[in-house]
Amino acid sequence: MKGLILTYVLAAFGAGAAVFAPMVGLQIYALFSTLRPQVLFGWAGSMEGLSQLVAVPMLVGWAARGFGSWRLGRARGLVICLLGYFAWNLISMLAAANSEVGWPHVIERAKIVLPFLVGVTLARSMRDARLLAWIIVVAHGYISFEMNVRYLGGVNEVATLGYGSMDNNTFAISLVATVGPALFLGLSAPRTWQKALAFFCAAMIVHTVLLTFSRGGMLALAITGLVCFLVMPKRPLYIAALVLTVIVTLQFTGPELVERFSTIFASGEERDVSAASRLDLWRDCVDAMVKRPIVGLGPGNWPRMASEYGWTEGKEAHSLWFQSGAELGIPGVGFLLMFYLLATWRAIQLIRQGRNKDPWFVTCGCYTATSVVGFMAAAQFVTVEGLEVPYFTVLVLAATLRLHDEEAEAAPVEQPAVTLPYAFRPATPR
Repeated sequence: MKGLILTYVLAAFGAGAAVFAPMVGLQIYALFSTLRPQVLFGWAGSMEGLSQLVAVPMLVGWAARGFGSWRLGRARGLVICLLGYFAWNLISMLAAANSEVGWPHVIERAKIVLPFLVGVTLARSMRDARLLAWIIVVAHGYISFEMNVRYLGGVNEVATLGYGSMDNNTFAISLVATVGPALFLGLSAPRTWQKALAFFCAAMIVHTVLLTFSRGGMLALAITGLVCFLVMPKRPLYIAALVLTVIVTLQFTGPELVERFSTIFASGEERDVSAASRLDLWRDCVDAMVKRPIVGLGPGNWPRMASEYGWTEGKEAHSLWFQSGAELGIPGVGFLLMFYLLATWRAIQLIRQGRNKDPWFVTCGCYTATSVVGFMAAAQFVTVEGLEVPYFTVLVLAATLRLHDEEAEAAPVEQPAVTLPYAFRPATPR
């Protein structure tokens, strides 16, 4: 009941404050998009309109401020890729044989792109970026805690039902994208209670990934651990935290999950039906992309066209990348891939820059790199077009880059001292 009351208070506060402080509205919007209170408190009645209640005033406030600052610096490429991806969704929808199917998908993309633009153009300080980073992690930690409580109560809800509109595989991807961020926020937090909160969230998230029994989630979790080791500062504390996380993960990995995970690497004769069918689905998506390489089938049209390849109508491709290629063509999936690949590259650059300048740069870079790489690996096995978490994670990076470059541009340039030749020096009075 306390959580429900707090949700209504935040919604009311956000609706009133977002016009005057759009960043506050964005932070509450990100919390609701991640937490999904309509799922947690579904017994209280319909709560579907809470995010919209905050989003509309947020956009009004953004417009009232001239749509923020577009001096984006190194974040410019990320914004161009994201806008290109959204524009190609619209173009592909208009060119599709059945555009009505694609329109809801375009609306869903707009619900991601517009908040991203609000955040990257209106962030005023690094505090805004850090707060958004914490919101993403704590929201997932709270959801994971609730799922663990229900599991201890005798029901493994995430394995059978997933979470809300997400099945177990999609939910696992959302969780994997926040494991690295939780770990690095805990390692860099200045206060003990912040470290404890971040590490608690990391533990809950990792265990909930295991509870989903998702093979893609487990593979992405392993890849995330490897990326954590590659990008993190090689300090004893960081290495100890990663080793402890790996030990705990292995300790709680049950035999059933190990058996399911091992089928990923099985031969064609031993591979189960689910794994084998995905390979056939991906092959058919490539065929659809080759036949319509520019605009694709149209957003959301692959499930409708799957019957032409012998699948049941409504069949998803079980891969974000292959299904995006089939639906949006090569330019559409290219913009999406470039968005995440560029984010990873910018994150690595920020890590290198922060080693001698600002500790937050290292934290932000590790936060983004581990999240994006983990998401990209997991998304190979599930179609997760509307998942907000990776976009919000990249937003933390984009806001940090824009603020830093803006500050560097505004800083006065020190002029080097000029030494005159001896013959032109003023005479020294005797």
